[in-house]
Amino acid sequence: MNSQQFKNDILLICVIVVAVSLSACATPQNARDRGPVASYLSSKNAKQVTACVASAWESAYGITNPVNVRPTVEGYTLQVSNGYGNTFVVLDVNDTEHGSTSTYYKGNVLLEGMWDKALMECQ
Repeated sequence: MNSQQFKNDILLICVIVVAVSLSACATPQNARDRGPVASYLSSKNAKQVTACVASAWESAYGITNPVNVRPTVEGYTLQVSNGYGNTFVVLDVNDTEHGSTSTYYKGNVLLEGMWDKALMECQ
């Protein structure tokens, strides 16, 4: 192995270590505590928005992402996590008189463009 390849390998390992350490402890509440990154109003009800977003998030990036959907008193909460305690994205969708509101939170997530795009297209 030449010295340049060795340096590249060390850099890659450092990037992976930093990414793992950043993603180690983000719970849904941690994401909410950071504050919402976006809020949306929709003429669709909470169930319609939730179904659309869950379907899109499941296949984001061409892989199967487990999406946890649970009912709340006013609508639904969706979250995508890695199964090791790291929450990537959280969406609270609540029914309103004329549709729904969606409040979007991000945990420790990289490459969030597909999550954001799916959310906007489902409103």
